[in-house]
Amino acid sequence: YAVTRRLVGDSKITFQLTNIMELDIFSCSGFLIVLLLTASVIYSAMMIARWFDYSIITKWLRCVLIYLACALAVSLLVWVCVDLLAGIGVLYALLMIGAAMYLYCRHFDTHTYIYIFMLLLSATFFCLLITITTEQKADKHCVGLVSSPTDYSDPVAELLLEGVSDKIPADQVVLEILSQSENLAPFERLRDYLQHQYFSGYWTRYYFRVKLLESPTGNFTDISDPFVKALTTRGVPLAKTEFSLVTNSDGTISYYAPFKVRIGGNTLFICIALDRKVVPQELGYPSLLIDSRVKASALDGVDYVRYHNGEKISQTGSYNYDMSDRAFVKDFDGDSDTIRTMNTDGYIHTVYHKAGNTVVVSRKEVTFGDFVIQLAYLYMIYIFIVGIFLLVRLLANRDSNYRHKIKTRLILSITSLMLFSFICICAGTVYSNTMKFRAQNSKEMEEKVSSVYVQFEQTCGDTLAFNIRWSPTVVSEMDDVVTKMSHAFFTDINLYGVEGEMIACSRPEIFRAGLVGSRIDRTALQSFTVDRKSAFSHEECIGIMKFASTYIPFYNHNDTLIAYINLPYFTRPEELERELSTIMVSILNLYVVLMMISILLGVVISERFVQPIKLIQSKIETIELGKNYEKIDYDRKDELGQLVAEYNKMVDKLDESAKLLAKGERESAWREMAKQIAHEIKNPLTPMKLSIQFLTRSWDSQNPNFESVLNKVSSTLIQQIDTLSSIATGFSNFAKLPQPD
Repeated sequence: YAVTRRLVGDSKITFQLTNIMELDIFSCSGFLIVLLLTASVIYSAMMIARWFDYSIITKWLRCVLIYLACALAVSLLVWVCVDLLAGIGVLYALLMIGAAMYLYCRHFDTHTYIYIFMLLLSATFFCLLITITTEQKADKHCVGLVSSPTDYSDPVAELLLEGVSDKIPADQVVLEILSQSENLAPFERLRDYLQHQYFSGYWTRYYFRVKLLESPTGNFTDISDPFVKALTTRGVPLAKTEFSLVTNSDGTISYYAPFKVRIGGNTLFICIALDRKVVPQELGYPSLLIDSRVKASALDGVDYVRYHNGEKISQTGSYNYDMSDRAFVKDFDGDSDTIRTMNTDGYIHTVYHKAGNTVVVSRKEVTFGDFVIQLAYLYMIYIFIVGIFLLVRLLANRDSNYRHKIKTRLILSITSLMLFSFICICAGTVYSNTMKFRAQNSKEMEEKVSSVYVQFEQTCGDTLAFNIRWSPTVVSEMDDVVTKMSHAFFTDINLYGVEGEMIACSRPEIFRAGLVGSRIDRTALQSFTVDRKSAFSHEECIGIMKFASTYIPFYNHNDTLIAYINLPYFTRPEELERELSTIMVSILNLYVVLMMISILLGVVISERFVQPIKLIQSKIETIELGKNYEKIDYDRKDELGQLVAEYNKMVDKLDESAKLLAKGERESAWREMAKQIAHEIKNPLTPMKLSIQFLTRSWDSQNPNFESVLNKVSSTLIQQIDTLSSIATGFSNFAKLPQPD
């Protein structure tokens, strides 16, 4: 409990299995630690249960209920005294020990169900622990964000500014413009040149302002101007650049910089101000133009908005915030200096309100469905690890009886079949949706290029030919036209001449950096000049980054080919990857939940399927000849029903055979008894016969001792008669014994 809570709460490791595409090697290491902790808990529970004396348990059902009641009572007490997670941890430990004790008490009769219960209980506990700890960490992070008195800096902007500071003062075009007469036209030219040359692309999310200030003394601080005052009083210098981060009075941020140039005998300062827009609606910025040194923003993963005097002044993220903070501050009392949370539209909003300033940080709410998906993933990881362990164990011990059991083969067969089916269905679904998504995206690209063509037709339809060429240092009128169209259609646009040379582009920084050549793609040009195609789309690449690119020839109103329009989707790879990732994750989440349910059902079905076989086995083990035989009640007419019917017939036949055998044994016993009795009767008859013969001879011979002979013979006869009487009595008593079963 403590290790997992520290691991999740005090680290930056991602444990959210609901978006499996965001997991990295550190996440895998974290889940490996969770698996080891689960194994240690199960092993400890089994060791504790082994030393318990189960002879004192007579009514196990009552004992189970009492144990559960005690476990709940102890966990509630810990919850009240410590916290919710501690109470859940105690309940988990007690339930695991109880499950292990139940296994030993029942002599592992229902071990499959108990093992599944222990795995499911472990997955549920760690899923709860991870989810609750992650939510607490996210709440703490949001509270820290809303407590900041100013907007958060832009790490991408600050890195891009590093490459600007040294170039502007040494730019010969800038010096040439400043050397001209000081009227409005050169100033506008300077502003347009600086904006197109240095502050285009990513900087469209900022308002660009330029001011020329002259210093008689040559010192910037001696100039009396609001720009100078704001920079000197509220500016924080940035490293490796002349720009400073300026915090405005309403909490928003700007980037200010003065660039010193000498024109003749005068000292001029080109003052540049970049003010963040309230709701930036710019075209995305290609990741290949962003340096890998850019640090993650504090606002990554959340949406952010700032209000001043009830009006929205800055925003980041995709959440659709209102222009007024009325919905967020309605529960605050006056200028309250408190932080509150509220749930709306599936988001958790952390709101801070003080002295007319309102800051809101929003993040998506974790739903019960998200918890079920997290549980399913974690349970499938457990099943996968246990499956590998059992497979290795079975392969290592080929003589194990467990591998030959029908139940084992059924569970493996059903589970494997379900997993294979779900994997195939999931792969097919992902592939089908991916192809459908790509086809829909291609259709949208075709529609967009058609719209751009119509706009070009309205703007340049009367043009006979383009006689200009794109230059990395000169901003032409066509560059302005293409850039405005790019912002209107939210797509990059390149314009090429009929010979393949570039005329204008909306993303000059890519060509200035030398990432892409300034001529049209050779395959695209060949498709128009040789294959005579009306449109051409294919995939181009810059290094390892691939992007879609669409070309279409442009004809003027005289049906003369004067240019080729190209829409390179530099920013689309990231967007397409995110959208495809969202589709794949949604499908995977659904099928993982279904796989978890199918595995549980597979185990239950296999257990119920082999239950009659196990019952037959137990009945056969209790069969003893000569006793009553118990039949099996099974009403279904399937193969198991036929097997049970044959078993019941065998029981009837065994009963009849036992009765016949008992009858034969009784008859044989009577015969043996008759022989024995006949033998016993014959033994006293012989001396009786001899005594009578002796008495007769004595009478015939007029023996003078006849009286003594008579007494002796009489005594002998009486003795033998008593013997016969004893035999008759014993036989009579034997006849009175109860009949054997």
